[in-house]
Amino acid sequence: MDFLQNYKIFIEWHNTGVVIHYSLQLKASPFTVDPKSFPVILAM
Repeated sequence: MDFLQNYKIFIEWHNTGVVIHYSLQLKASPFTVDPKSFPVILAM
């Protein structure tokens, strides 16, 4: 699907910004999230 492909490209292209943003959001989280897993987490 084009949407999913574009979404994956968007996440990869903005990977640094996404990681920083969600790192702040998950700062209080009891676990550490691997940056490579963000596309999966966001897709949930």
